Amino acid sequence: MILVTGGAGFIGGHLAEALTKEGRPVRVLDERGSLFSGPGRYVGSILSPTAVEVAMAEVDTVVHLADLNNLGSCAEDPVKAVEVNVGGTAALVKAAAQAGVKRFILASSASVYGELPAPHREIDTPEPASVYGASKLSAEMVMRCVAPPSLDTIALRLFNVYGPGSKGVVSTFAQAALAGTPLPMKEGGAPTRDFIHVRDVVRAFIACIDHRFPLYGPEKINIGRGVATSIGALRFVVGAFVPGAADIENVDVEQPPLGPEEVLHSHATTERAEAILNFRAEVSLREGVEEQVAYEKKLREASSG
Repeated sequence: MILVTGGAGFIGGHLAEALTKEGRPVRVLDERGSLFSGPGRYVGSILSPTAVEVAMAEVDTVVHLADLNNLGSCAEDPVKAVEVNVGGTAALVKAAAQAGVKRFILASSASVYGELPAPHREIDTPEPASVYGASKLSAEMVMRCVAPPSLDTIALRLFNVYGPGSKGVVSTFAQAALAGTPLPMKEGGAPTRDFIHVRDVVRAFIACIDHRFPLYGPEKINIGRGVATSIGALRFVVGAFVPGAADIENVDVEQPPLGPEEVLHSHATTERAEAILNFRAEVSLREGVEEQVAYEKKLREASSG
């Protein structure tokens, strides 16, 4: 049995659906309703000892995606960020160990690197620039400290994940282009990000689940395409699939600076993912953006219809 916490959210929902389609036994622990509504869904919080105990029954692998992952929300309520992202992880690892779980996979984040020079390597000493990044780094550390030797642990440091159901810059740009409105770009579009499609991220998690040998944790692995794309360049990729969008002038749109918890450049080195998990991203940015635009167009038509 595979337990996916946060399995009703964006990434978790895609992962739970993919595992279900493959015929694998899946249980989802999430306090929200959203993408995944399969028979293995259990509504509850990772902060509830009762919910966690029930969800852990007969589980051999945990994929922990439930967290407070909005930079602004974490900055506004750092106590809650630590409670959910660090305390919740500690409670889950302890419960997993007690239940005899064999592998614990933590969804970490590129935010642990902060303003370190890109590309980011797993051997770099993290310097998170945000409460969220600090909480994810702490989650990695508490996982290492709480897990007994019998529990295999790994942290996947996810870069900028997008795809159907996402709420990031790719989705925002697609929505703005379809509406014919300018695309607001912080710092004039100079920041760079490593965009990876959710289908590839799902493949990475499944590669972890299926890894035949102990990972000798706490292993840390970047999950990205290994390609830096500027926000300004993203505008033209989106515009290629929305007639006229690339010609919309942004001169009258306020170009705000980055927020205090946002970094200028972020992209991954991917050699460790290839060496350990035999994983390499397959979805090109152009292919993924085309799919995102089609998804947002369908939503737009449904809401106006």
